[in-house]
Amino acid sequence: MYRVDGALEGFVRDSGLFATTPNYLYKIRQAELPGGGLEEKATYRLIIEKADGTPMVTAETAIPGDFRITIPNPSAIPPKITIGGYSSSTVQWNTDINGLYFNVYWRVRWREVDGSGSLIKRDTIDWLAASNVKRASSPSGAGGIYAGITSVSGRAFYQLLLENIPASSSKYRYFDGLDITLEGGGREIEDYLVTAQANSGLTGAEVFPSFTNIEPEGAGYGIFTGKSRFEMSNVRITAETIDSMKVHPQAKSLNFQ
Repeated sequence: MYRVDGALEGFVRDSGLFATTPNYLYKIRQAELPGGGLEEKATYRLIIEKADGTPMVTAETAIPGDFRITIPNPSAIPPKITIGGYSSSTVQWNTDINGLYFNVYWRVRWREVDGSGSLIKRDTIDWLAASNVKRASSPSGAGGIYAGITSVSGRAFYQLLLENIPASSSKYRYFDGLDITLEGGGREIEDYLVTAQANSGLTGAEVFPSFTNIEPEGAGYGIFTGKSRFEMSNVRITAETIDSMKVHPQAKSLNFQ
């Protein structure tokens, strides 16, 4: 791995206790790894050799695998989703034991045409629809499969559209589709949160023990963890959604057809 300035890589550190410039990161490209990239379910070890001759610093994590979105129904051609201003929509998935916390991202693709039907533009809206969703604590079936589920607020979806698309009575809008990305991982994050929660509040320890999966003990602090992604593309937003928008007090101003 080689050192880079995170700011120059597009990762700008928030202000706080640590230095923001330079924000050093260490990276390696997928193509440089054996086999051409990280493998799902494989366990990886980080080894840091210290220049002062003291013992090496190590940490291990397993890469999550077997992500599969089950709702919307992937067997439908195309998959469909209905979301209204007064109701929520469900996104559900399967994961293995190494996937614990999840973010659900929506990319909403839409187009705008004039009264003659001529295309004015195509655009997208990226949205973090749900964050830090924890999957079930017990497997739901054979093979160590765990289920995750979240509700996406129709009210929040409409607000997203209203904040990104101006009202118009002369332009007509259509949904081109929805891409759902599931990003998850972090079994080590659970251990960190449990440690923090156990030592917070009036009865907690005055000095918090810092959870770390860096070894040997005292060699450093940090969390070495992994994540994976799964994408369901070209989900269709149903006619029921459009009908709901047409009668909604605010969403109808967007003129979706």
